[in-house]
Amino acid sequence: MSELALFAGQGSEEPGMGLGGSPRWLEEASRVTGVDVGRAIERGGRALARTEVLQPALVAVGLAAAEGRAFAWVGGHSLGELTAACWAADLPPREALALAALRGRRMAELAAAHPGGMVAVDEAAAEGPPPGLEVAAINAPGEVVLTGPEDALAGVRGRRLRTAGPWHSAALRPMIEELRDAVRDALRGRRLRARVVSAAEVGEVPAERLADVLAESVARPVRWLPLVGWLEARGVRRAHLVEPARTTRALLRRAAKERWTLA
Repeated sequence: MSELALFAGQGSEEPGMGLGGSPRWLEEASRVTGVDVGRAIERGGRALARTEVLQPALVAVGLAAAEGRAFAWVGGHSLGELTAACWAADLPPREALALAALRGRRMAELAAAHPGGMVAVDEAAAEGPPPGLEVAAINAPGEVVLTGPEDALAGVRGRRLRTAGPWHSAALRPMIEELRDAVRDALRGRRLRARVVSAAEVGEVPAERLADVLAESVARPVRWLPLVGWLEARGVRRAHLVEPARTTRALLRRAAKERWTLA
């Protein structure tokens, strides 16, 4: 298997990320959000923290960083899977960032309607998550993220994550059909230039199922650790981590220890 590229998810933002890349991506992100994304990245703060701004910003930075590169396989963590699919389909900025804007806007709306959050716990109870909570991610051995409403999170011992809502929970199901239709329209008639892997599916996603998986994954767990195992079973132990890469690097190191070569 040739080189795998991994794209970052929400929460991976870094000061100054992507400011040296192709300006057309940040310009389009600014257009779809109504915010000067380049300035927001440079300054940080409230504007970039908004889900409806941050998601297009991260997708723009990732696609700009991967521009002109060749990869045989692509994937990502959560939002990174959308970036990976947009790269594989070679979508232009307007179409790719329209999808990111839709995803971010609908997630922000549903988070406002269903306040909640996420917490990382050291180990998952054998009986499943506490009442009212769901598993949002399986990131590494003994590291599980729970998601759900605020009242259910109260009293859960763990590390509260910096998120604006209960991502990867049932609260996001109302957006699935709209996102599926938008992704399907954007991908129609396009051939994928790389094979796409998904942590929601734990494996490769055929082109005809990509819209379904990308839409449904907003309310499904990110099974990062099982995906890493799936890739290793197929001989993959090298990855190119697309900017911003710090969080993706940490996630892969925790899941794979020192077994992978990271670029």
